[in-house]
Amino acid sequence: MRIGQNKQRNEEALTSYVWAAFAPATDVSPDTDTEINVIRAKSIAIQIDTTAAGNVSDDVDINVQASPDGINWDSVPYAASNMGDNEIKTFLVEPGPQKIRLRADNNHASDNAAINARLIIRE
Repeated sequence: MRIGQNKQRNEEALTSYVWAAFAPATDVSPDTDTEINVIRAKSIAIQIDTTAAGNVSDDVDINVQASPDGINWDSVPYAASNMGDNEIKTFLVEPGPQKIRLRADNNHASDNAAINARLIIRE
């Protein structure tokens, strides 16, 4: 066998999600809500960005909800990260569930949040 023969090709998908400015609230879907199939994922990374001009909240949670079947969803986050204003942070999510979806909590009493998220899935 030659070197490199029969090697599996790793695939990577990068998807962006946006929460336009939203008032204090919990369990907020991104502007384009979607269920993300991660059944074949070997690694999942999420980069959260609160540097958008419309963000003035200094207390935002990004929650990952998981589902083993695409029907029954977590009521407690499978993974989560807390962010302040003007921060960018990447965190890893353990592969395992069939599907995930993103939700945000704006915990500030009165300021709007605006969030960008980039999801990187490697198969």
